[in-house]
Amino acid sequence: MAGTIVVGVDEGAQTRDAIVLARVVAAATGDGLELVHAYPYDLLPLSGTVTEVTVSEEMHVENVRSTQRLRDELTPGAAIRVLPDTSPARALHEVCEEVGAQLLVLGSTGRARARHVVAGETAKAALHHAPCPVLIAPRGLADQPGSHRLRTIGVGFDGSAEALHARERAQQLARATGARLVLLTVVSPGGDASHERDRLRERVGDHELEVLEGKPAEGLVARSDGLDLLVLGSRGWGPVRRLLLGSTSEHVVRDAGSAVLVVPRGD
Repeated sequence: MAGTIVVGVDEGAQTRDAIVLARVVAAATGDGLELVHAYPYDLLPLSGTVTEVTVSEEMHVENVRSTQRLRDELTPGAAIRVLPDTSPARALHEVCEEVGAQLLVLGSTGRARARHVVAGETAKAALHHAPCPVLIAPRGLADQPGSHRLRTIGVGFDGSAEALHARERAQQLARATGARLVLLTVVSPGGDASHERDRLRERVGDHELEVLEGKPAEGLVARSDGLDLLVLGSRGWGPVRRLLLGSTSEHVVRDAGSAVLVVPRGD
């Protein structure tokens, strides 16, 4: 049965990138889309006054209108939800839990280079402890020719339980989209690539494996320039079914040259 992909939207241009990428995934998986605008709201100095009521109502109406315009232009028929919250990231988590979201999709900050990912403040907050996988769209994706396809998906893979769970999610997307799937492992400079291949052989199965050289985050970031999507597992000791970034994924969501999907720990 089809599920729901939640897209976090706001007034920034990066919102368009998130919607376009979410639309690509939803078209392949059959999931529905829900655009959620959780706008920051804190009028405590005016609390309980007529002015607060008027300002909050006007703010809400304008945010509803802007979200409807985005929906009508980029993904007609998608559901929308607009709600105030002093923590937009918390609000997005709550919506994802309520609908049992398959995925939360967010855009990069405007500071990102074109075609690169840099998680903004809301995205960083949403990544930590998210109840579902979080997908960050690269800046400018909506304006790129060919942005409507996932052709090559890479998975950061070290054989751990978290990496296996990430591979499983990447496999699902690869099957749905027809993308090539490549497992990526990184060895230290001068390391033994043959030994690493042998170590991972049983866990790789029939999948293509590339052994990169360097520090893990730097190796994955460099390889991401040739990918459409890079999939990472959550930190090993995080809570089950909750996303917790480790140092490698923290680095990757700041510098990757492709979309990045971070997957929570499985059971």
